[in-house]
Amino acid sequence: MLQMAKDQAPIYNALGYNYLTQNNIDEALTYFEKYIAAAPKNPNVYDSMGDYYVKAQDFKKAHSYFQKAFRMDSINFKSSYQKAEALKDKLGY
Repeated sequence: MLQMAKDQAPIYNALGYNYLTQNNIDEALTYFEKYIAAAPKNPNVYDSMGDYYVKAQDFKKAHSYFQKAFRMDSINFKSSYQKAEALKDKLGY
């Protein structure tokens, strides 16, 4: 499927979330990194990586990725801002 896809980025994202829901953190990271490499100007890649880091319990990195997604597109990624704000308690902000 990856070889046939014109745009592989959404497939990387779907695979990342698939592995994330299976608690296969290492594989999820691999595909989210490929997602970022395939579409670095898309704020969704950073929101997805934020979700990954929440699952991996690295709240500082998650916060950073959510903020980046929001900074790139503050209109369509208000949920990224909300996710970042929700992590402030865990970070002691």
